[in-house]
Amino acid sequence: MDIDPRLWYIRTRKYSVIALRGQGSHIQLMTPQNEEAPQTAVGAALNVLGCNDADMKALLTTKYVSLWQKGGLALPLPSHHFEVPDEPVRPNNICMVPMSKVKQGSQKAIMHSLAHAENYAIDLMWDIVARFYYEDMPREFYDDWIRIAGEEAKHYNKWQEQLKAFGSFYGDLTAHNSLWESASDTADDLLKRLAVVHLVHEARGLDVAPLLRRKLERCHGPAAAAAIAVLEGNVAEEVGHVGAASRWFGFLARRRGLDPVAAFHKIVRENFHGKLRPPFNKEMRDQAGLTEDYYLPLAETR
Repeated sequence: MDIDPRLWYIRTRKYSVIALRGQGSHIQLMTPQNEEAPQTAVGAALNVLGCNDADMKALLTTKYVSLWQKGGLALPLPSHHFEVPDEPVRPNNICMVPMSKVKQGSQKAIMHSLAHAENYAIDLMWDIVARFYYEDMPREFYDDWIRIAGEEAKHYNKWQEQLKAFGSFYGDLTAHNSLWESASDTADDLLKRLAVVHLVHEARGLDVAPLLRRKLERCHGPAAAAAIAVLEGNVAEEVGHVGAASRWFGFLARRRGLDPVAAFHKIVRENFHGKLRPPFNKEMRDQAGLTEDYYLPLAETR
């Protein structure tokens, strides 16, 4: 797409994207001159959480994951104090509605809902890094969640590419905020967050993947085939995400002197406001270490 010869500025809360005229779109990320690069993983997390452009959240995430993996970000001391927002800054172009009002069923709607889920996942991974740093978790905990943030950014970018190829974009349809409502409800306890957001909501994504594939197969054509390939690649990595949550839930429960399965049952009954309903993707849940003794006793059979 050709862009007007004049510089086109898209302002966000902290960043400016400058699009320059040329063949296709040439996007350059600009940051204010007085802004300092983050020194810690929590600082990086807060930068992402404070960004109100979805594409830029993904871009910053990719940058910070690389920086972390190269040793360019430190862990803060437990005595450091950070103001973590109750909710991340959201893109201005996303119209939020109740879940029951979100458009469903079409290929465009499926891809949009998945892009939305991945956008939220980016924030959720950084939120767990920033909000619970005081828990004194091992460095491997941060290795996992920062790596996963990068994978969620990659997933988001792929769905955004699919939407653009379809003549659409993230923000073209309505979306809902139910996932962050669960994050808010569990903001006071890492064990609750791991159980409800990751071992209930994120694990549910493994369950619905076969259904989404069947829906996309009914759409036919090369666009549907491309979307199926993206879905399958993403789901394979999501198994690892649920697996990380399962490992760290077990680690933290045992550190607190709790039986992980019993703790999971108690937390879900008290903090999850939906219902666990079959079918469950037993194969993928087993691969993630989320065995039936965790979820079957909580399942609604009707």
